[in-house]
Amino acid sequence: MGDKESFTYTARATQTGGTKKFDLSGSLKPLNPATASLERKAALIIYGSADDLTLSSSIMKRDSAKTEDHPDIIDLLDKWGGTWMWDKLVYDEDLQWLSEALTAGLLVCVTDGSYDRAHARDVSGAGWIIYCVRTRRNVRGAFTERSKSASSYRGELLGMLAIHLFLLAVEESGGMEGGTAEVHCDNKGAIYTFEKTWKRVPVGSKNADIQRVLRRIKARMMGKQTRHHVKAHQDDHKRRSRLSLAAQLNCVCDDMAKDAVKEASFAVDNDGLMKDNRTNSPPPQASVTHDRNHKTNDRCIKGPTLLNRKGKGKTANDQNRCNVGGGI
Repeated sequence: MGDKESFTYTARATQTGGTKKFDLSGSLKPLNPATASLERKAALIIYGSADDLTLSSSIMKRDSAKTEDHPDIIDLLDKWGGTWMWDKLVYDEDLQWLSEALTAGLLVCVTDGSYDRAHARDVSGAGWIIYCVRTRRNVRGAFTERSKSASSYRGELLGMLAIHLFLLAVEESGGMEGGTAEVHCDNKGAIYTFEKTWKRVPVGSKNADIQRVLRRIKARMMGKQTRHHVKAHQDDHKRRSRLSLAAQLNCVCDDMAKDAVKEASFAVDNDGLMKDNRTNSPPPQASVTHDRNHKTNDRCIKGPTLLNRKGKGKTANDQNRCNVGGGI
């Protein structure tokens, strides 16, 4: 037998148990192309000629249908830009479990922000974690951002943004059309910001760059996220082992965010500012423009330096349009 043609045999009319005998019918027919790629039969012949065969056994093999290729999660994040957010990413080499857990509604996502005005007044820090309640596997990260708008609240927003970006990458890498996840944060203002819907981000609103990125993300996400408030620093009064899962993970995120800010504080001067002129820009098309009148729109970013993962930057003043991660 082959994919292009098949010999047709007819079973003999009078046969009892045991091996079966077949006679060549003399016809030659092409296989159905749609079937040929999926099904093949292998026959084991004990004896006989081309006109008279004895078939001992046969098996049917069905090839798996080809599946559509989807980009890798990490490749998607790199493509979208803002790679500085993923410098301290900790994850298993195989991230397939994330798609399965998101589909089954098994993901608990938690974030926390940090800010140290005394030692790094223009640095916001964030720590976040995505945890599967069934397998206990997780992916986590922490990062800092330099900004004139630095604050503890901005750190909370950046952590929430990182979680939603990562969940979007999970969706699109798996070709998913849905899924559910819990997102926990200890700042009610950040939760309120992520629950809002905008037709357009108002000019002059605080953290407008993050809000614009969020608007783009929410427009593309197919799944549903339920957002919850978790009380901060519960380990000040109880052992972590006695806390709820969300509270325990919030304590872990708090530690990661503080460590990230502490590490960044070693690169500040006596005024609490970064010693060099580098800055991190918001992720995927956070697009903010400051014109001569300091008005803001969502065309491009003009300002200091946009960092890549290796810490090498390109001055935004050298180009009028800068799409950070132009994929979103």
